[in-house]
Amino acid sequence: MAQAGPPDGGGPYERRRFDAIGSGSIFARGSLKKLYRDGASADGTARTLIQALYDATDDDSATGGPDVTRKIWPIVSVIDADGFRRLTDQQVAGHVERMLEARLISPDGPIAPLRQ
Repeated sequence: MAQAGPPDGGGPYERRRFDAIGSGSIFARGSLKKLYRDGASADGTARTLIQALYDATDDDSATGGPDVTRKIWPIVSVIDADGFRRLTDQQVAGHVERMLEARLISPDGPIAPLRQ
């Protein structure tokens, strides 16, 4: 989800900071716009991406998200100074479970803090 590449319409356009592609991308980008923070930890960014995917699945029937019942998790990878690594299913499941617990209290997800 947070990647550079051709936009939905095709063509090699560079993206900065974050982006999303696919039918639910408009909803995911809206979520990322509010929640993404430069300099966030790998875990914090993974949580943000999972929130954005969940928001997209909520508004777009063609977007698939975490399937807790069948234990199907999104693929989440990190690229940082230490290189590339894919989070394990257990790590992603932990992020998903914490997100779902929080959404029992706040169904629309986290609210972005206002910057001054």
